[in-house]
Amino acid sequence: MDDNEPVNFRDLWGLSASDVTFPSNAFTMDPPNPFSGGGIWPGRDPKLSNWPVDSGRVSSDYGPRIAPVPGTGTYHGGIDTAVPNGTPLKATGKGTVSQVTNHPKYGKMVVIEMDNGLVTANMHLDSSSVKVGDKVTPGQNIGKTGNTGEWTTGGHDHFSVWDDKSKVPDFTSGKTMVTKETINPRTVLPEQPATIK
Repeated sequence: MDDNEPVNFRDLWGLSASDVTFPSNAFTMDPPNPFSGGGIWPGRDPKLSNWPVDSGRVSSDYGPRIAPVPGTGTYHGGIDTAVPNGTPLKATGKGTVSQVTNHPKYGKMVVIEMDNGLVTANMHLDSSSVKVGDKVTPGQNIGKTGNTGEWTTGGHDHFSVWDDKSKVPDFTSGKTMVTKETINPRTVLPEQPATIK
């Protein structure tokens, strides 16, 4: 396919353009290509200290995708890193645990309000090792990855980030997130480690 040729979704995935939805700002977001993986991002400001897992494989990046599970939507509000169940999960900065719950869709999860104003969530955990009100530091163990909740297809860490805590749902009440209110984690994470493919 020529780089200047329009994408034909039917040829690529057997879909028509009406089968794939994007948020209104999908192609005007900063950085300009929020859907590609790895590398150093233009305008990236690493406000988080580390990735939540040391190694693994990015199985679903932030942005448009084919919904892997019915009901999950075609816009992914985080980064999924496939890892074996029980992989240690680390805090990505200094902050305070604001929610620990077992959500019907996202499974066991931990939400952390970072001291710098960001809010992070790790979902589908096997277990958590923190409780609401705990102070965490970069790299501190906060739990183990798993495959819990309805919206999962295998062992992984789902990692979402918000830049405004007022946009973060009360997951303890069973609410689901508005994916377009999340930010691309790659814009605030350090460069993707070589151990994460």
